[in-house]
Amino acid sequence: MGRLVHASPIGLLFAARALNAIAAILIVYSALRIAPSAVAPVLLWIALLPASQMAFCSASADAVVLSGVILFSALLVREVSGRGSSFRAMLAAFACGAAFAAKFAYLPLAVSGTAQWNRRSILHLVNGAGLGLVVVLWLHSAPARFVALTPGVDSHLQLAGMISNPLSFPRAFAGALQTYWPQLWIGFVGWVGWLAHPLPAWAYIVIPAAGLLSLIAGEGHLRIPATTLLSVLLIAALSAGLTALALYLTWTPVGAPRVQGLQGRYFLPIAAVSLSVVAAALSKLEFRRTKALAYMLEVATLVYGSIALISTTVRGFGVF
Repeated sequence: MGRLVHASPIGLLFAARALNAIAAILIVYSALRIAPSAVAPVLLWIALLPASQMAFCSASADAVVLSGVILFSALLVREVSGRGSSFRAMLAAFACGAAFAAKFAYLPLAVSGTAQWNRRSILHLVNGAGLGLVVVLWLHSAPARFVALTPGVDSHLQLAGMISNPLSFPRAFAGALQTYWPQLWIGFVGWVGWLAHPLPAWAYIVIPAAGLLSLIAGEGHLRIPATTLLSVLLIAALSAGLTALALYLTWTPVGAPRVQGLQGRYFLPIAAVSLSVVAAALSKLEFRRTKALAYMLEVATLVYGSIALISTTVRGFGVF
């Protein structure tokens, strides 16, 4: 559309960012409309994180990936809690899976909720297998075309090292978590710009506190089988491991003691799926007054988080 009106390159960039933001807002709105009340607060918290807002207004595929995962999480909770799911809802879930599985580390999330075997579980597995085949074919052809962005990066040698020493990757992943956890924490909550301007220090305490409150702030009671909760958490851990593995093979120099390039925002889609199911499991706890207080505190902290994001943008880029 921008080319039809002969927009400049900067105009095309801003048009892409604006359309990405509009698409993400509409998808998140749809997710909040259909999500059970017990999990809507935690999905809202994920969507309003500064890191999420930066992704939504970017020109990358992250806007559709993250908003698609949020919608998928809402559909997933409806299904595993026994609230039923129409054929259109299943197609929407598969479409969301196709969107976020484009980043293959999130592929396992597409088969969440298959712990209890039924006819819909077969559809989940067939969809996951189809997406998995696409990912395998891409990985088979893509490594030879990777450009070594960091000196010493060689995917083939790194993979050979993993085969000869299976503990090399787990140690590098654990080392990265131990060394870089402050940066991962900050990256999960959010920066302004490309890792350019951090938020005020208090925001990295207040905003995660809102996330904890959002787990118990919803209304209603959902029945989530323990096997389903455990399977979703295990799938989330697998997806986190695949995220680190992708960076280990394509960004980390051979023999490095820690995975390089790991950022907190990469775990946002994983958090959306896992925390929504955790919130659904916690909804059966009886503390009505605590829920009301938690909801009010969550709203207040999200407002403070938005203020922190705006003030940091003004300070960092001199806008307004």
